[in-house]
Amino acid sequence: MILIAGKQNKQHKGIIMKTLLAALRVTDQVQPDIAIPASGKTTGFTYDAAKIGSFKGETIAIYPAWSKPNSHGAAGNPTEFYGGLPLYSTKLLAYQALRNEIEKRFAAQLQAIDKQILALEDRP
Repeated sequence: MILIAGKQNKQHKGIIMKTLLAALRVTDQVQPDIAIPASGKTTGFTYDAAKIGSFKGETIAIYPAWSKPNSHGAAGNPTEFYGGLPLYSTKLLAYQALRNEIEKRFAAQLQAIDKQILALEDRP
């Protein structure tokens, strides 16, 4: 019985590793498809890139938002921020854009780590 449980645990770890490796891929950059309005108000979705380092699954801040020519904000929140903001028409596009931004950010961090590793490996 213990042997079977150990084998199942190895299989489970293998599946997790395959899933993680599949996540290490490059995706296309996604641009907002709702422009800042010249007048009036647009609605759509955006994300909070500042929360990228604290990713916890569904807690990533993809949220409904609005934009006017000179201000923007989160839907349902009276706080206005300066400057219009281009938005995504769907949550899917916002998640795809966020994923691409995460890829770039973490790829740059991995590159910096690899550079330090190479420098240390080259030392006599």
